[in-house]
Amino acid sequence: MSQISLNKRKLFTTSAEEVTAELVSEAVELHQSRLLRGYIENENMYMSKHDILKAPKKDS
Repeated sequence: MSQISLNKRKLFTTSAEEVTAELVSEAVELHQSRLLRGYIENENMYMSKHDILKAPKKDS
């Protein structure tokens, strides 16, 4: 059973009383599976690495 959840504001929540290694591992896995891709896309946009700049040029 999952002890960690991700709310609409992308915050991890739990009802556990103590932080354990298992709880941290679950949070890391959730972060990697649900949030990391979005952060990388946002960083690429911030660094001006837009997808359209990588696309092949169109014939005019």
